[in-house]
Amino acid sequence: MNQKGFTLLELVVTSIIAIVTAGTMGVGWKFMNRSTILLRDRSRVVNELRAGVEFLLQDFSGAESLEKVTEPEGGIRILRFQEVSELEGAWQGGSDQGIQYFLDGTRVIRRDVNKGQDIVVAKGLDTFSITEPGGNEIHILLSGGSSQSERSITLKWKNAP
Repeated sequence: MNQKGFTLLELVVTSIIAIVTAGTMGVGWKFMNRSTILLRDRSRVVNELRAGVEFLLQDFSGAESLEKVTEPEGGIRILRFQEVSELEGAWQGGSDQGIQYFLDGTRVIRRDVNKGQDIVVAKGLDTFSITEPGGNEIHILLSGGSSQSERSITLKWKNAP
């Protein structure tokens, strides 16, 4: 008798091969998915750090001096040159209260004190800390992310003596 079709043994072998192949693909998919999520998180943190740094550097370019602020939000205050402050429309009553940067939860806020304007310059950051190591120097640390996706940058400013 010559019947066409598959034997039970052929079906079992084919099923085992299919199961092993699917399992291998599942493990590979899980690894690729984890890597993709990590890269996405890193990219987000780097983009937010870049945005925050660009705002800070722009304000540094017109800064006369920086000072650490302790109350109420902390952070730093950038005191602008009079000419820069006048160009930006922030010179009021013969003075400029400057620009304050501080961390509000996970958002870095840029506050133009005289104008009363707040701008969120970066989101999802964990650290915005200010240290004064001495010698008129101020270090600003920005960081964000967790474990493998954590990224940070330190900006250094030296006030004129």
